[in-house]
Amino acid sequence: MRLIIEPHYFPCIEYVAALLEADQLSLEVNEFYIKQTYRNRCYIKTANQIDRLSVPIQNTHKGTKFKDVRVDYSQRWQKVHWGAIFSAYGNAPFYEHLKDEIHAIIFKKHEFLLDLNIETLTLCLNFLRHHIYIDTTSVFQASYENDIQDLRNQFVPDNQSTTYMYPTYQQIFGNEFVKNLSIIDLLFCMGNYSLPYLKEIGNFKVLNF
Repeated sequence: MRLIIEPHYFPCIEYVAALLEADQLSLEVNEFYIKQTYRNRCYIKTANQIDRLSVPIQNTHKGTKFKDVRVDYSQRWQKVHWGAIFSAYGNAPFYEHLKDEIHAIIFKKHEFLLDLNIETLTLCLNFLRHHIYIDTTSVFQASYENDIQDLRNQFVPDNQSTTYMYPTYQQIFGNEFVKNLSIIDLLFCMGNYSLPYLKEIGNFKVLNF
């Protein structure tokens, strides 16, 4: 099955679970950029709150395509993101196994948001040992035939957990389980058990696409 979706920054758990059902992934890069979405942000659980990590972007106009969006390095967001990740997951069971490669991507200084997002997605899939063919769209199409699953703009902040039912896993802080955080929350906490977990929640869909 071929699936089409926009690239996210360290995507949420539901996003990654949806990818497991496809053998080919097309990333939508020719749509107009939409602000305040997972395209440039992710959520992690820290000691006192749910922390939003946002990648600042350079000024974009209404007709800017996703593939042309540039990352803004006038702000010290890389240190902020890494400091938050260390604070949140420094004591996680699988932190030592994952930290170096995640750190390298955050501090690589990608020119385009697209390249950053593709690398974060590829890294997370590699951690999961799940291989899928990935390409990018050449033109924008408003709709696709039924043999292509279109999940563009399906996963948006503040619209959490409408798709899957979640078994809990042990998170680092607090007694209340928070679902559908960034995939790095699951990876740091569950490590090699992350892929079976994703497959399990995929078997308990609430909403069919």
